Amino acid sequence: MHVPPTAGKGRRSFVPPAAATAVLIAAIGGAVACRTPGPSPAPGAAPNGAPAASAVATGPPGTAASPGVAGTLPPSAVRHEQRTFVDTGRPTPAGSATPPAPERTLVTELYLPDAGGPRPLIVFSHGLWGHPEKFSELLGRWARAGFIVAAPAFPLTNSHVPGAMANARDLWQQPGDVRFVLDRLLDADRADGDPLHGRIDRSRIAAAGLSLGGATTLGLAFNPCCREPRLAAFMVLAGNPIPLPEAYDFRGDRPILFMHGTADRSLSFDTEVGVFRSVTAPKWFAALDGAPHAPPFEDDDTPWDRYVEEVTTAFWEAHLADGGPEADRAFEDALRSAPGLATVIDP
Repeated sequence: MHVPPTAGKGRRSFVPPAAATAVLIAAIGGAVACRTPGPSPAPGAAPNGAPAASAVATGPPGTAASPGVAGTLPPSAVRHEQRTFVDTGRPTPAGSATPPAPERTLVTELYLPDAGGPRPLIVFSHGLWGHPEKFSELLGRWARAGFIVAAPAFPLTNSHVPGAMANARDLWQQPGDVRFVLDRLLDADRADGDPLHGRIDRSRIAAAGLSLGGATTLGLAFNPCCREPRLAAFMVLAGNPIPLPEAYDFRGDRPILFMHGTADRSLSFDTEVGVFRSVTAPKWFAALDGAPHAPPFEDDDTPWDRYVEEVTTAFWEAHLADGGPEADRAFEDALRSAPGLATVIDP
C-alpha cells in the first residue's frame, strides 16, 4: 500500500518529502491516541482478572531441525501454538466495515523450539492487510535456530478483517498491542504449569516487522510515545516511520537491521535509507536489488528468500543471542553473500 509515512521533526529525526507525508496523513485520517495497555492480569487470566479468553490450541509441528547460522543456540524442531490475548483496557474502534469493540483481541501465533531452557523471544508485527500466516517460512526459520517467535494478528489491520485496507488509522495502536502481547507472554513464563513457564530469556527480547509492522517496530524503538525498554534489538523489513504524537528520536544503542527492496512501489526505499542514516545505534542495511515490497519476506517463492532467511537469522544469532565474535563474523559474511541480489548500504 502506498503510505510513505513521516518521522517527527525533533532532534535526530528524519523527515521524508512533504508529498509522502500528505499521503499518509490522508490515509490515517487524523490523530489516534498512542495509549498504554491496561494493567497486567494474573497469570492464566484475561486482563482485569476476567476468566482466560481462550485455551492454547496446538497447531501442526514445524519442520525438522536445522542448524543456527552460528550455532550459538542448539538447533531445534518447532512446535506451533496459537493463543488469544484480550486487552480489556483498550477498545477497538469501528473499522471501515466492522463495529467497535470494548476490547482489543490479539490472536497470536507462537513458534516454539522444542528444546528446553530459556530462549530469546522475537515479537513480529505484520503490515496493513497482512497476517502471521503469511510468514510461516521466515518465522519458522528463526524458531528452528532456537528463538521463540510470537506474531499477533492486529485487530483491524490483518487480512481476515473486512475492509482492513481502509483501517490504517488503527496502526497507532499497534505498539501498545505489541507491549500487551509481551506482557502476557512474560506472565505465562512466570506461571507454574504453563507450557511457556521458564522458557523465555527476559534479557533477550526483540521486535521485528514488515511494512507498517516495520513502522510499529520503529515506534517501539525510537518514539517517546511507544518506546519499549525491554527490547534488546530490532528488525525493520520494508518499513517507514508512521507519524506519531511525538517526534522520533533516532539516538540509541540497541542494534537494528533494515532490509528493503529497491523496486518497492508501496513504501519508500529512500525514506528507509534516510531513517537508517539518522539512527545512531549499531545498524546494518541490506538493499534487496530489484525486489518488490512484501514477497521476499512472506511465503512467496522469490530469488531473495534464502538470503533473507540466512541474514535475518544471523542477525538474531549475533545481536540477540549474543553469539560472540564467531556469530558476528557469520552475520557480516551473510550480509555480503549474495552479490547481484543484495547490496550492503554504508551508514
